[in-house]
Formats: sequence, C-alpha cells, structure tokens
Amino acid sequence: MNQRTRILAIAVAVGVGVSALSAPASAAPRPVGSLGTPTALGLSGASPHADLMEDGSVRLYFPSPQTRGTAVATCTVAGNCSIVGSIERAADLTDVVLTDGSRRAYFVDFDPNTKFKGIYPAPLSADVYWVEPSPQGGMATENIVSATSTDATGTVFVRDAGTRTTGGLVDFEVLRAEPGNWLAIMSTSPEDMKNPQRLLVGTSDDGLTWRVNPKSLTSRKMSYLDPTGIPTGVDRFLVYYAKAPNVLGDREYVLEQATLRVGAKANTPCKTKKKKKKKKC
Repeated sequence: MNQRTRILAIAVAVGVGVSALSAPASAAPRPVGSLGTPTALGLSGASPHADLMEDGSVRLYFPSPQTRGTAVATCTVAGNCSIVGSIERAADLTDVVLTDGSRRAYFVDFDPNTKFKGIYPAPLSADVYWVEPSPQGGMATENIVSATSTDATGTVFVRDAGTRTTGGLVDFEVLRAEPGNWLAIMSTSPEDMKNPQRLLVGTSDDGLTWRVNPKSLTSRKMSYLDPTGIPTGVDRFLVYYAKAPNVLGDREYVLEQATLRVGAKANTPCKTKKKKKKKKC
C-alpha cells in the first residue's frame, strides 16, 4: 500500500437515476462485480463500518435504535452477531490501523451549540472522502470529494483538487488501495420509489480518478445503502450494508452481509454441491 492511504466516505446526502451517474475518465478497466446470497444479521441500523479482528471475527460500528447511539457488534464471518457496546455522539464512524498497531477513528459529531456537524479524528498519513452538494443543486447531483492528510498524525488535511465522482453517488467506501489497483463500493442517493438506492463498484489507478460501473449490484425492490467491507480473498470481499423498504416516509433499516466478487470471475456461476445442492460463493 502506498503512503497516501485513502479511507472512508462520510456521507449525508439526498437524491438518482443511472443516466445521471458519472465519474472522471480513468485508465483502469471498467469494474465488474457481483453480490452473492445475502445474510440477515439481525441488527437494526445503518452506516456500518467493518473491521477484521485478529481472532478472525468482525467488529461492526453502526448508528442503531437498539442502543440509541453508535452500536458496537461482534460478528462471525457467517453472520452471527451480538451487540457488545455503544458509543455516544459519534456517527458514521470509520477507522484505520496505525503503524504501531493501534487504531484511529474518524467520525461525524454534532455540536449542539453551533448546530453544525464536523468530521473529527480520535486517537499514516490518510485521506478522507465525503459527499457535498453540487453547485447547481437539485436531486441526484451530489459530488464525492476528498482531502489528504499532510502530517503523520492524520489530523491535518488539505483538500484534493476537483471531484472524485459526480451525479449523485454517496456512501463511498474504499475496499482496496494498492498502487494502480484501487476498488471502491458506493451507493446511489435516494430519489424516488422508481429509483431506490443501489450499490455500485468503481476502480481507480490512483484514488483520485475513478471509473464507476452504472450496473447495480442490487435489485430495485428494496433500497441498499451505506456499504462497507473487508477482504476475504483474491478479488473477494465480505460486504456489509443497510437495507430498507422502498417506501416514502419513515423506514426501518436493517443490516445484511454478502460476498462481493470483482474482476473477471465476478459473473462466474457459483459452484453447486451435488448432494446438498447448495451454492458455494
């Protein structure tokens, strides 16, 4: 991994049809991906962030009505989860592993005095991505932008020139950051019942210029958003995301996981065992 490690997309956005999606041209090939059979985690909430722990378990952080804060859950890779704690006043949390093995978290905090939200670090150089409204306004016009840390603490950032994506992409999460081989998963912003939020993948050579495949990884029967994930093999990732009914008004968000396969083998049919006839993805 190079010295400029990109992380996260802290995204709070509104508003997308496939025709509106766009990203700057890239030399990287168009990304191809597919999601396997989903597994319900039995957790209510949204905006999950996943960490692979040393013992092979997965730690999830996500705002949840179950804890009235950011819930902390421990899960097996098979999807058996239990809530083990919560964090107050910290939304959309993500973290990076520092060179000494410790972790630094970045999260959104609401200041009750100023009524503003901000991105804060909590005890590498790192970059952050976030969503901002397009100057022209309107539905499905958000841009993804980024900033690069200029010091070893990962607490001083300078905004990168230009935009990473345009046209209403949100919830941007980098899954792989290798020289010349970057991979991200993201969602479209909510627009209407005919255009629910969907999950997409994108690739980049340098983390600045991205090419996004407009083909959805998910169906239009539900809304899918806030993806995150961990690597599980070559071009394979265990992806976590929020799902909600595609209806107007208040919705209940639940978390699911599924295996994401990318690259040449993404659309290869899953192997089926002859006796039990279960797909292996």
